[in-house]
Amino acid sequence: MNLLGKAFGLLVTAALLGVFGLVVAVPLATGATTLTVLTGSMEPTIAPGALVAVKPVQPSEIQVGDIVTFRPDSGSEDLITHRVVAIHVGAQGTQWVTRGDANNTDDPPITAEQIRGTVSYSLPYLGYARQWLNAAGPAPLVGLAVVIVIAALWPLIIRRRGDAAPNAEAAVDAQPGTRIPDLRGASS
Repeated sequence: MNLLGKAFGLLVTAALLGVFGLVVAVPLATGATTLTVLTGSMEPTIAPGALVAVKPVQPSEIQVGDIVTFRPDSGSEDLITHRVVAIHVGAQGTQWVTRGDANNTDDPPITAEQIRGTVSYSLPYLGYARQWLNAAGPAPLVGLAVVIVIAALWPLIIRRRGDAAPNAEAAVDAQPGTRIPDLRGASS
């Protein structure tokens, strides 16, 4: 196999493993949750369709400028990911004021109970793949695992195929009815 083919195989393997690591392994290792951004309120920083990794943090660690994911109301299942623009400490405790980067107005202040965590990183477009995988079930994940294994083993598969090729060519070049000598035990 030529050098370009080997390099391509290694590049594809590294890319697939890197994406797998950022989408699955790193969030699992850090206790983060991956979510898909559905709106443009954080553009240009985070575009719709991006996958974000949200890591739980102590509310006291949240600073102005951090991007946080929170529930707009304590009982809501909805999640919003916006930037902290102010922190107020008063008689009602600490409250964080957030705003989407693309928005002109602040959100209503939120409390510690509403905050899910801070955004560790975002990956453009991978949120769409996450949404599709969630809807499709486990079959695509199994398929992706198979593709990663094949890509990782591809150089070995090609090398084995290359080793077998001379014997196969000898058999093809022989005339019908011609006996091909067995040279495995022959000495030089």
